[in-house]
Amino acid sequence: MTDPIILLDNRPSIGQGNHPDATKKHHDWIKSLVTTIQAIQLKIEEQARIIAEQKAEIDQLKVKALNSASNLRECSKYNKVYINPDKTPTERAGEAKLRQRRNELNQSLPFGNDSNKKQKNSTSNSLNSQSFIRSNEGINKLTCYYTNATSLSNKINELKVLLTQFSYDLIGITWFKSDSLCKINGYNHFSRDRQGAVGGGVIIYVKDLFKSYEVNDIKRDISIKINDIIKHAKSFVDQKKFNCLLILGDFNFPNIHW
Repeated sequence: MTDPIILLDNRPSIGQGNHPDATKKHHDWIKSLVTTIQAIQLKIEEQARIIAEQKAEIDQLKVKALNSASNLRECSKYNKVYINPDKTPTERAGEAKLRQRRNELNQSLPFGNDSNKKQKNSTSNSLNSQSFIRSNEGINKLTCYYTNATSLSNKINELKVLLTQFSYDLIGITWFKSDSLCKINGYNHFSRDRQGAVGGGVIIYVKDLFKSYEVNDIKRDISIKINDIIKHAKSFVDQKKFNCLLILGDFNFPNIHW
């Protein structure tokens, strides 16, 4: 289809000679209309260019905000502010339906009604290292699952669904907070909070088929060098206190000498 503006702009001239006033008036009106429409088109093109530039700038700011979102958790004033990628109403509605369906399926999972209730640490000082080794003789391997969970309480159902598919002996989770503590039937757990900061704690779930306990006769300092504690942990094996070690932590430091 031919652009009507081109047709108007290339209209034939009325030519020389005497013409009725109505013809001249009509010609001038068309000329004015073409000029006005062309001016509006230029404004639209300029606005489209500005919108495109602003959209690119907004997209860059979104990426920057998402990359820096985790820094908000370090500030107590904003530690309950969460930044997530923008989604359309259709995407949000679709995710809501998926979450609802997930929760419905989770209700039938083989976990107790109190599976989300908090539970105190299962520790015992009466057991010794040698009895631990003897009580678990015949075990030649362990299956372990490790993840860095920003908010365990919001992901506990996902974890339980995973446990219906895989039978893990040990589950290690970092970026743990005490208010995220959740019980998982069939497991004992041991946790350690990060003092004076948000997150950064660790929690270990151990299948209750094992006799597990927390070794707390070693004095813990507020600050300790990771390489030193790893070296100290290796000495347990050398002294035959344990036949193997699993070291778990939120180690955000380079050049660790394992």
